Amino acid sequence: MTKIVCFSYDTVKKTDILLIRSLGVDANSLPQGLLYLQSFLRKHGYKAKIWDRYVNRNIFQLRKALKNVPVVGISAMSIQSADAIYLSKTIRHWYPEIKIVLGGVHFTALPDTAIGIADNVVIGEGETAIKDYLDSCYNLDFKITRLPIEHLDEIPKFTMKDLKPLIRTKDHFHIIRARGCPYRCNFCLSKEQRPGGLRYHSIVYVVDYLREVVETFDIKSFFIVDDIFVLSPRRVYEFCDAVETQIKKKLTFSCFTHSGHGSLELYKRMEEVGFEKISMGVEHGNDRLLEFCGKKTTKKVIEETCAKMFQANIKINLTYILGNATETNETISETVDFAIHLHEKFNTSSWFSFMQPLPGSALFNNATQYGAYLNNDLQFYSNTNPVYLPFGVSREHLISERERGMKLANKQSNTLKSLKLLPYVKNKIRQLYGQINTLSIDNELKRVRSIVGPVTYK
Repeated sequence: MTKIVCFSYDTVKKTDILLIRSLGVDANSLPQGLLYLQSFLRKHGYKAKIWDRYVNRNIFQLRKALKNVPVVGISAMSIQSADAIYLSKTIRHWYPEIKIVLGGVHFTALPDTAIGIADNVVIGEGETAIKDYLDSCYNLDFKITRLPIEHLDEIPKFTMKDLKPLIRTKDHFHIIRARGCPYRCNFCLSKEQRPGGLRYHSIVYVVDYLREVVETFDIKSFFIVDDIFVLSPRRVYEFCDAVETQIKKKLTFSCFTHSGHGSLELYKRMEEVGFEKISMGVEHGNDRLLEFCGKKTTKKVIEETCAKMFQANIKINLTYILGNATETNETISETVDFAIHLHEKFNTSSWFSFMQPLPGSALFNNATQYGAYLNNDLQFYSNTNPVYLPFGVSREHLISERERGMKLANKQSNTLKSLKLLPYVKNKIRQLYGQINTLSIDNELKRVRSIVGPVTYK
């Protein structure tokens, strides 16, 4: 197909669209969504460049990069929404002729908030939507919605040239093998926000990409960020076999699982090819709450799944939520007690988050039926900052129980600590680097907040 020319420039090299990842809390992950867009657009004859605000926060360099660019696509989660608004208004001031398209999880959930800020908003996955937008010479309805791509291999793999300027760490390099999740937890994206169902890349696609990354950047540590990696045992076995036969270097992996999935044999096979740690969302230590929030599991099943991973010699990282709708002081303590029990039995590590009724989640629509917002400015949403309190729950109890859980569900014996001195020191060095980088991000976000003001929708 011959590409339609919508806009002409004096410059020889033209960028059809600049894709920007907005700034929020620190993130070492790649802007995967924008990389997918870039690859898909390249396949269809368009030149897209990525500007990652986590890599380059210099606003003056951004202005220079926007010269002769006809379209800007800005992606944002809710905690990045203030930066997206700031960028949109700033770019509009600099270059009134540039078309601004907002997208990502936040604007998918709240598309009307882009009115007056952007020319268009993409709802849902953006590959086909942005291609059609460019094909139309920017002449589509304000809200652009397209069906998700069913066969993910239709999107070409990211090139190593694409990745090089965006890589910030070689630890736990993120890769995606699938999109979608069959569960509908009340704190996560609703079905309306991601209607595509569960879709996979082929094993050939994933392992070829993995091999390229290993050979080009000498990366050996990977985090597979599928919602539930072990959902299809057949695909897991195929992945393990392909890694074992096709990747010469010894790699380590981590991933997510869900209680009730994966046999002992499967986890043992994963451990054989380098899976060192698996994370699992427990969320609550109360069966009523587990049913209420949509986890479709029980404490018994959770413990059985932990036992399988433990027997397979895989480290277990468990995450919990405190302060969900219908919670009480008692159920919060139950969750912490359950976390301590699992830690003592399976040597799990634990992370406790305060409930955040995020746009796009089921709870966002009815949170005030069950509790009250302590702070509804999305810029300050954080899993370590309580922003929502269920009726009957004490804020002091919520905070103190999190502190108890973080202390008692993560403690190690002195012997274990001494055996892990070198990894401990390395981790502290990484933490120090992270703190310095986070300070730089925080300073930029403070500046953005002072310009944008509160971002509230409830």
